[in-house]
Amino acid sequence: MGQKARVFIFFSLFLLSLWAINLIEEGGFYFEAKAATESTSPGQATLEPKATPENPTEPHASPKSPPTPDPKAPPEPKATPALKATPDPKATLDPKATPDPKAPPNPKAPLEAKEEPKSPDGANQASLSQPETSLTQDPPPAAPPFGFSDVETLAKTLAAQPFSPQDPKKASFIRENYGEDVFSEIRFKEENLLWADEGFFALGFCHPGSVYDQTVIVNLVENGQVKESSFRPTLFNYPHPSLSLKAMEQGLGYSGFSLYYPINSPDKSEKTLIFQGASNFQALARQANLGLTSRGLIIDPALPEGEQYPYFRRFWLVKPGPLDRAMTIYALLEAQSLTGAFAFVVKPGASLVIEVSATIFSRQGRAWPRKLGLAPVSGMYLFSEKENGSPYDWRPEVHSCDALLYSIDDKTWSHRPLNNPKRLMLSYFKEAPIVGYGLIQKDGDFDHFQDIGARYDRRAWVFVEPGEGFGAGQLELLEIPSSKEIHENVLAFWARDLSSETGARELRYDYKLYWTPPGVTPHRLGRVVANRLLTTTDPETAEFIVDFEGETLNALSAETGLASQVEPEGNFPVLDKKLFKNPVTGGWRLRFKTRSPLSGGVMESIFTGRAENWRPPRVRARLVRGENLPEPLTETFIYDFN
Repeated sequence: MGQKARVFIFFSLFLLSLWAINLIEEGGFYFEAKAATESTSPGQATLEPKATPENPTEPHASPKSPPTPDPKAPPEPKATPALKATPDPKATLDPKATPDPKAPPNPKAPLEAKEEPKSPDGANQASLSQPETSLTQDPPPAAPPFGFSDVETLAKTLAAQPFSPQDPKKASFIRENYGEDVFSEIRFKEENLLWADEGFFALGFCHPGSVYDQTVIVNLVENGQVKESSFRPTLFNYPHPSLSLKAMEQGLGYSGFSLYYPINSPDKSEKTLIFQGASNFQALARQANLGLTSRGLIIDPALPEGEQYPYFRRFWLVKPGPLDRAMTIYALLEAQSLTGAFAFVVKPGASLVIEVSATIFSRQGRAWPRKLGLAPVSGMYLFSEKENGSPYDWRPEVHSCDALLYSIDDKTWSHRPLNNPKRLMLSYFKEAPIVGYGLIQKDGDFDHFQDIGARYDRRAWVFVEPGEGFGAGQLELLEIPSSKEIHENVLAFWARDLSSETGARELRYDYKLYWTPPGVTPHRLGRVVANRLLTTTDPETAEFIVDFEGETLNALSAETGLASQVEPEGNFPVLDKKLFKNPVTGGWRLRFKTRSPLSGGVMESIFTGRAENWRPPRVRARLVRGENLPEPLTETFIYDFN
């Protein structure tokens, strides 16, 4: 072999060695890159892993470095990526391309427009990796749940605006075109009750018409979010098809709503609470019918300038959970001189309890009303045993309540029988502090009423337990002459003294309402079960008979040294009194006679009766343990001469 041939072969072998070395190096880089790209799925490539105790400072480093694969070994099967696009391997491995997540941004770095890297098919690489970027973003914050503060804010906003009365003509077409009887035949279809199969509470709606000519907005609150429930004629049965079409054309709203609850039987839901008309609502108790009415407020009652009538305009009903036995209702109240936010927590049971919280705002440019009645309750009284019935009615008694009951402490309870006066009568009870009051139905005996339809013997009565914010004031009882039992002519309320609220624009208070079956009282003292005022031939005297009964009282024998206290308030003496055991009922009967405080003449009594803050002459009577033992055994009977 010649010299030239040997040089050529040597040079060729040298080049072949260089080529082989280069091939091995390129192959090793390929496997390293492939192993790196397959160790992290595309959907995780841009996520920053949480720092761990083993690696607290380097979020992109693994706790343990993976072994370098053998370049001669065949590649492992490639994992199926979550996305079609595969991140650029060089971008993943190049330390210059991976910014330090803890490094602060360079404020001096120029903002350069850079071309986005392209995928092999020409698509924009950044757009393909967009789902990865979205995984690092926090979800948008949920809207805050609706609550009482939202109603307060709305009431405060409206207080800065003039009062806008609602036009009642929309709902009056039923009365004008069809008559009252037709309205009474419109019925809500109970098969359309909302929430009927979702828990203990169900919801029905009230149709507008007749005296219910004001409509309300009913909102449902579920998971903190509000949705309005619009009026639907298909929820009602109409006596005439044309009435359904007309109701749809008028664009009516509901006049109120009713809650259903299995209060007497777990298998049957009954109409338990109704909000309808002005700021009125009424409820029932277990083993009792729908009873007395409570109101949001009463404003300037029995004043010469006339009474203002507040209205609940909007409601928010919080949907209860499947096992909830209490339900929350929010309401917005409006009147000429004020607005109000109310919260009602309804708890049905043996006595239906409603916990009420209220915030009242006086309207801008308007002073507080002269008289603001908090926690008013109202009922109907025509006659009872004390009037010996009525010559114009076959029933012995007609009333949904027959007395005002109030307490100043656990041992002192006062019982004031109701009247159907010949003229409007306003009575004041200035004892303080009054810890509770209500209009009671003490009589639950059907034989005393004989009314199969009205069943006044089963009407639930209402007791009020004041809470925080009632402040200074007095309990007042308003009695209005009436000849029809459809009118609620008796009203009791706490008259809030606003003289100290001259500069204040809002008033906060709370209280509880208890709807209770007839014959049940909130104390264990002897009860006034009957009272009668005797008409005598002597116009200068007044004679009373008062019957007391109670478990403890009835157990006392006739030989027990019980005593009575009769206390006139005014210049009219007690002429006679007698106390004896009733052998038929087991109770006790007190009979006493006083000088008549109205014997000065009819005209004088009428004149003084019209004077503001005039209080009629009053007499009190109770039973005590003995002449020298003043602890009361019974309620204190009160009679106001009118």
